[in-house]
Amino acid sequence: MDTINEQANKDLIRQQAEEAFMTGHYPYLMQALAVAVSRCQVWRMPETDNIFTVIEIFNFAKEWDEQHPPKEGQFYIVSIEGAIGRCYQAEWLAKWLFIPMEPCVERSTLLKDMQEQLAKMAEEEEKAAHA
Repeated sequence: MDTINEQANKDLIRQQAEEAFMTGHYPYLMQALAVAVSRCQVWRMPETDNIFTVIEIFNFAKEWDEQHPPKEGQFYIVSIEGAIGRCYQAEWLAKWLFIPMEPCVERSTLLKDMQEQLAKMAEEEEKAAHA
């Protein structure tokens, strides 16, 4: 019984991924993030000006998707600049959740710090793999 349900779930996820690829409508925030990260690495939230780097938004998206499963007619979109919005039924009704942070000294510093953090994480993973 579990294998039938597991296969059905895998088929549904595969179908959703194919539809997302074709339409640009992503049922999960993490899927939208996977596209957005190729266009932007530092975002801010429009209403609060909270700043997120790739690492921080990845953790946020993971938790968000676990706590908020996709709803019928709701999807995420990614702008050409890397902004991430949530829509219900139509793209023009997008509520922008994360917008690219404008170029400034703070953004440059965040990018540099994030690159150092990612390098450190890669180094730790490499050490763990050799241990």
